[in-house]
Amino acid sequence: MITFFSVRPWRNVRKNKIINLGKLSSCSAYLKEVITVNTSLVVKLTGRKCVVVGGGQIAERRVETLLRAGACVSVVSPALTSRLQEWKDRLCYYPKTFDEAMLEKGEPFYTTDVGGGFKLEQEIFLLVAATDSRAVNNLVYERFKDSVPLLNVIDRPEQSSFYFPAVLERGLLQMAVTTSGASPVIAKKIRRQLAEQYGKEYEQYLQRMKEVRNEVLTGVSDPQKRKVLFEKLASEMILDYYKRGDTEAAEQLIQEIVTPHVPDNFVTNDKKY
Repeated sequence: MITFFSVRPWRNVRKNKIINLGKLSSCSAYLKEVITVNTSLVVKLTGRKCVVVGGGQIAERRVETLLRAGACVSVVSPALTSRLQEWKDRLCYYPKTFDEAMLEKGEPFYTTDVGGGFKLEQEIFLLVAATDSRAVNNLVYERFKDSVPLLNVIDRPEQSSFYFPAVLERGLLQMAVTTSGASPVIAKKIRRQLAEQYGKEYEQYLQRMKEVRNEVLTGVSDPQKRKVLFEKLASEMILDYYKRGDTEAAEQLIQEIVTPHVPDNFVTNDKKY
């Protein structure tokens, strides 16, 4: 499972190049000459250590996203929503309020059989501050802004190094919409509009295209011929058959396109041709 992020690098306006702020001896004066430019990325989070501070509705949505991506998730909160309670066997739960006392003690996160425990300073790849307290969220930001690669503070885009976009999923198809933190409501509205345009037929269509693509890559050595075949397979007619639920007609058209070029190893849904 992969997850979309919109990440904020620093860009030099005059020289138009990415700047590594870690190499600068003094950043404060230099920041006057740069602006933030968001870059959309697709990140593999499988096995990555991720922390969510907070146990409310927003934290619940973030935890769900991270768990679906295969991340090793820890939650720091004195209380959890009912759904988070149901997921406790899938994450590491640290039932305390995130505060200065916890930081001073350097306490490790609660260790479970899921992914193991890890200390606040160690191995955290992604951290989300999602409490209903701006003071607590700011404490998280100040403590980890220089040590955690990906940090998100809810309702504070200026403190976040990445954002969670509104995502539409149709099987293998994933589309992410972000307003760079300007208006999550508008991002969700656009996602709903995309959902009307890209229906569930894309799930079956793209799964079949993935299978056929592998067969073409195996059976056709000429790159130009492969390109022509892939363009033909992107036919609106094939997609239209899936929209109408006529998978047999879609399969027949796929066979007509591909079989002449890979007759010995082309695999259909039920048999070889």
